Amino acid sequence: MRVLLALCVATLATRSLGAGFPQLSTADPLTVTLPNAGGSVVGAVDRISGAVFWKGIPYAAPPTGANRFQAPQPAAPLGNSYNATEFGPGCMAICPPEGFPKPKLLCAKTISEDCLYLNVYKPANHTTGVDAALPVVFFIHGGNYMYGSGGVMLYDGSDFAVNENLVIVTINYRLGILGGLFFGFDSPIRGNYQTQDQRFAMQWVQRNIGAFGGDPTNVLLCGQSAGAFSTATHLTSPASRGLFAKAAIVSDPFALQPMNASLGPQLAAAVTRQVGCPAPGEAGAVECMMNVSAQTILDAQAKSHYNMSFGTLLDQMMPWVPVVTGTDELPEPPLVALQAGRLASRVPVFFGTVANESVEFIYRIAEKPLPVWEYDGMVEAIFGLWKGTQALLKYGRVPPQFRHDVRPFLSVMATDYIFYCPNRWVGAGMAKVVPTYMWLFDYQATASEWMFNASMPYCVHSVCHAADLQFYFNSFRSVPPEWGVPMPTPAESNLARQMQAAWGSFLRTDSPNPIANDIVLPTFTVPPNPVINFSIPISPLQGYRDNFCDFWDRMGYNRG
Repeated sequence: MRVLLALCVATLATRSLGAGFPQLSTADPLTVTLPNAGGSVVGAVDRISGAVFWKGIPYAAPPTGANRFQAPQPAAPLGNSYNATEFGPGCMAICPPEGFPKPKLLCAKTISEDCLYLNVYKPANHTTGVDAALPVVFFIHGGNYMYGSGGVMLYDGSDFAVNENLVIVTINYRLGILGGLFFGFDSPIRGNYQTQDQRFAMQWVQRNIGAFGGDPTNVLLCGQSAGAFSTATHLTSPASRGLFAKAAIVSDPFALQPMNASLGPQLAAAVTRQVGCPAPGEAGAVECMMNVSAQTILDAQAKSHYNMSFGTLLDQMMPWVPVVTGTDELPEPPLVALQAGRLASRVPVFFGTVANESVEFIYRIAEKPLPVWEYDGMVEAIFGLWKGTQALLKYGRVPPQFRHDVRPFLSVMATDYIFYCPNRWVGAGMAKVVPTYMWLFDYQATASEWMFNASMPYCVHSVCHAADLQFYFNSFRSVPPEWGVPMPTPAESNLARQMQAAWGSFLRTDSPNPIANDIVLPTFTVPPNPVINFSIPISPLQGYRDNFCDFWDRMGYNRG
């Protein structure tokens, strides 16, 4: 009965494409057999783009019960005709009533501790086994290691897959406390579950993506924000070697850095206090955390965010990061390793940031206007006494227009220190050993007010963190008209295609070139710091923020 239903769905979906869209061939059915996953999956067709998709495929066993706070385990066999037409549940995360960019775009419909699912998109006119295998984009979503899901509209890979003739994979991975709790190396709760989930999904792709028409030897590992942090982690980790051929790092907050073994238990102790369990190392602590409900853990995570008495303010900006193990899992901080050219995977890298990355972070830390007399103290709280004092001298007096609220001015400093400058610093190191290219995204989209005004009005007139995602995925094309989103202008649609084309070229040739209007982006070096500015129009840059980045390079990006 399920097979008959799948055939009916396939027939209806194919007919609904209409003229101008690629048609499914009988040699490329919606049912894909996965011998290495113990069954087959039945997908559907995206009626707007003409892509085929398979959603909600389990790549690991549910991390529940005895599997909580354990490395991911193999999934049960899929069985025949697994229904892969709907996203699986997202991992445990809070989706506020008004979130970025909009809850329906970014938040999973349902959440569960059983959440290790992935999604696959490909062009409908590609015939597996007949046409050449397609390059693969493996995308890791962001969200501060606390929020988000691969199974949401914002990361719909249909348009990208069709336009650039690629296979797109998006994934879920454990978040927050459930993804990063670390009691110590001598405890059963040893952290890095988010990293291990991602690696397990990459291994699943190596075994199975060929059945979808993808090329397992040409996988681009990429991610944004926490996903970028994750991508850098896998570049550094020998345990991830051989699972990808290229990497793209989108808005990595490199200066925040991973957890160290001494700080991790302090964070864990704040969690155990919140849920009523013994402290790490005390009798019964592990058993207690294994049995606390997932909802209780999530509630504790929300209460403790930005209020935990551990580390510095920078540590608390993104608390559930991977832990440096000193082993193949994560031998050293990616910032340190990559700047020194110690890439465990020596693959070409395409990386970049947006213009006003830290606005969101600063406004979350300081929720009310910050008067000028509090500015010096905030700078020293964020950067430490020595670096803060030097930064105050370097950036000079607060301009008059910001004296009643210094947050916009402080955001410039934070963007330099947390995002752009350490990316530049790391890029210079990577470029010594692998082909490396850098971009900047500096365009204020038409939809900014619709996206941000309700919950993040400070981003309406800034190019905020994650403002570029709608262009890579061109995801607004499928937003229901009743949502009232302003549709992209022709120039914006062209920018999205140009950005997609740069990524497609990078996948096929190890270089994003030629970019729009035959612009050639040189490999990255400092100086002259060549960057492509993804804006309207696209243009090359040299020396962007060099004066301030040279200062931060001298100060250093390590804690303290």
